[in-house]
Amino acid sequence: MLMLDRDGNLIYINKSDKVVHTISPINAMIDENIIIKFTPMHACYIGILASTHKPKKHNQKASQPLSGAHLTIVK
Repeated sequence: MLMLDRDGNLIYINKSDKVVHTISPINAMIDENIIIKFTPMHACYIGILASTHKPKKHNQKASQPLSGAHLTIVK
């Protein structure tokens, strides 16, 4: 994981092909092929970001809750 952009999207580099990717934390969490490539600590951080990530829209209020996110604790 390299950083977050201004919209709260993850910017990370794929170590196998050295390509830089940008993805929302929610999509990273949902896609098992992506999330398993992160360390457990980074995966936990992505889950936290996904629960608080609110895409910027012109008509969306900051107080609106994130809908559709479901977090699961994995041991």
